[in-house]
Amino acid sequence: MAFLLVGIVAACGFTPLVNPHGMEMIRIWQKIVGSKVLPEVVNEHMPMDPTSPLGLMVLALGGFYLVLLAGTFPKVPRVSWLIPLVWLALSFKGIRQGPLFAVCAGVAIADLWKHTLWHRLLVKHGDGSTAWDADDTAAAAARRGPVWAALLIPALLVAVSFKLQAHKVEVPVIGSGWARLDPNFIPSDMTTEMTTYAASVPHGTPIFNDANLGGYLIYHTPTLKIFMDDRCELYGDDWIRNYSDTLGLPPEELGLVFEGWAAKYKFERAIVMTNPPAQDKPPIEQYLMSASGKWREVSRGTRAVMFERVREGEPRP
Repeated sequence: MAFLLVGIVAACGFTPLVNPHGMEMIRIWQKIVGSKVLPEVVNEHMPMDPTSPLGLMVLALGGFYLVLLAGTFPKVPRVSWLIPLVWLALSFKGIRQGPLFAVCAGVAIADLWKHTLWHRLLVKHGDGSTAWDADDTAAAAARRGPVWAALLIPALLVAVSFKLQAHKVEVPVIGSGWARLDPNFIPSDMTTEMTTYAASVPHGTPIFNDANLGGYLIYHTPTLKIFMDDRCELYGDDWIRNYSDTLGLPPEELGLVFEGWAAKYKFERAIVMTNPPAQDKPPIEQYLMSASGKWREVSRGTRAVMFERVREGEPRP
């Protein structure tokens, strides 16, 4: 058993090498975790807000987990039961750790439950259907069927899923083509316009884009040279703060910086996020719509809009 545990720990230590980045993944992680700017400007890196729905869910699960963990005393708890404590503490520093806490807590709770005071009280005084003991476990093992019976249903599901995928049949979860990007966040309704534009210009043509649209453009229009994306470790704290502060300026002030970017990086198109009709338009969109002598709208989707520069001598829209 000791050799098995050592092997598992060693395998975990080598996992950073099983990825395209190799050991660079560790340095990327250090840049992200060590950033002083990301917790100020990126929601998922911000400290947990106890009043938000996500914060309330993490706190509720945290309270439930702590009550169950307390029920294991005075016995010394297993180390694996304490791992969620680390992620719970880190969730207060950055809410992006909340899902990791939830996963670890779910596994730990399932393991520690039968060792708690609450379980013993249920066995003694409560509803036996919510508890189990060694005799129940032994009886269940005795009733267990052959191994092939346990594997039959999973094997059939895998075979059916493979058949559906191979024949491009749209069936939720196990079929093909049912998972799609959410048009309320990703401008999938503008993909045709974007790919058409990319095909009409030379490879490496620069384009301005919101950071959240960088991945969308890389995937659908890889020949365009994007302005930036959400791989924050590539850009550094100074640039991220400059970008965030600029997009938060009033439209008139933002326009001065934006035109400086346009002159420096020589982009003729800009695709920016827009808000639903009931909400105010972002400052960058307000500026581009007001700069009719410099920019004009060429395409609009549910959550994004694209503008192109008006060249000298062209009539204004």
